[in-house]
Amino acid sequence: MNDIADKLITKYNLAAHSYYTVSPYQTVTQEKREVDFNKTRGLSEKYRKYVKVGWYGIDLGCPTPDIWFDVIDEFFSELINAGFEFKILQVKIKFGQIRIYLEYTDKTILGYVNKLESVMLDKLLIY
Repeated sequence: MNDIADKLITKYNLAAHSYYTVSPYQTVTQEKREVDFNKTRGLSEKYRKYVKVGWYGIDLGCPTPDIWFDVIDEFFSELINAGFEFKILQVKIKFGQIRIYLEYTDKTILGYVNKLESVMLDKLLIY
């Protein structure tokens, strides 16, 4: 089976670096807040049936690097298409890093999550 995380890391040229030149918390616009809110809501609705009852699922907040929305979307899509069984507990940004909490039956998913989390980090998102 192809490594889903490696595929996404290569496709999106992911690396643990900053997507911003200054703290985005100082420069974020209302428009960016609305865009990020709508993207988060879109992902939440798209993957609602995969969210475990009692958990909130996807809430990336603002600011979030635009590319991270695409990576999360494609990651879940690839897992579904590959036939993995999983439930989303939480997907959020914590200490400047994407955090993906899932319930799963195949430990291969944990490897994918660890790889993605290791490169989806932006130190300017730490506040």
